[in-house]
Amino acid sequence: MQALNAQYDRDVAGREELDEESKRPLLKQTREMKAELRDERKQRAITATTRSELRGGLQGLEQEVEMTNKVKEDAVKQYKKLAAQIEDCQREVEKARIAMEEMAAALKDDDKRVKNLETDRSMSLKLQNQRLVIERQDKEMRDKPWELEGHNRAPTKATIATFESKIVKLEEQLDQEAKERSSQVHTNRKMEETQQN
Repeated sequence: MQALNAQYDRDVAGREELDEESKRPLLKQTREMKAELRDERKQRAITATTRSELRGGLQGLEQEVEMTNKVKEDAVKQYKKLAAQIEDCQREVEKARIAMEEMAAALKDDDKRVKNLETDRSMSLKLQNQRLVIERQDKEMRDKPWELEGHNRAPTKATIATFESKIVKLEEQLDQEAKERSSQVHTNRKMEETQQN
């Protein structure tokens, strides 16, 4: 009986040992599968995190690109605005240059007209002085007592006639000078009004 019990115990122990040996590969495989599952989960978590980071980075890049495009558009608008302002300034400078040239030409013409007027005035004064001299000489001749001798009377009349002729010519010249000065002044005023407009 004891021998049977001992044999039974050995048989049970043997089966248990066989069961343990047969379970070992399964347990090992189970542990490996669990390890692979953990690794897979970790990899998925890493992939999800990386994907999220990439999405965030992509959104950031899109925002940067959008901001860059906006800055570029603003810069282009500012450049066009500055270019238009520069063009306006260049036009104003050109207008100012033309105006200065016209003003210089006008001043040159004015100087020329002033010189002409001064020349005319000098000539007029000269003619007036000549007229005064002749008138004075004529008066002196008229105021002289007449000589009774006929040979002295004839030259005196001729001299008076000559003086009177010179006076008439001088008066005509003075009138002509006055008319020319008046016409020149009128022309100058019209030119100045045209330049101002």
